[in-house]
Amino acid sequence: MSGKDQGWFRIQIGSLDQWMTLIARPRHFGGQQWYFVCPIRNRLVSVLWKPPGATRFCSRQTWGRQVAYRSQFNDATNRAHVGKERIKFG
Repeated sequence: MSGKDQGWFRIQIGSLDQWMTLIARPRHFGGQQWYFVCPIRNRLVSVLWKPPGATRFCSRQTWGRQVAYRSQFNDATNRAHVGKERIKFG
């Protein structure tokens, strides 16, 4: 941590060695939330992605359609079944 609202995160996996900047922003009802800074777009994001074959982690906006949440591939029927299971076992 380089301050109470700034720091960095380093990840080393195989040949990947990447430093990611972390920034904290205040929450409406107190406290703070930490965000990564996308190394390409230089914007705050909650999640960084590394699709297969990529050489670094970046924001979803940087990767475009190369990354997506699993639920984005479901049609309406499958989303309904998943929702039903969440209610049943939630």
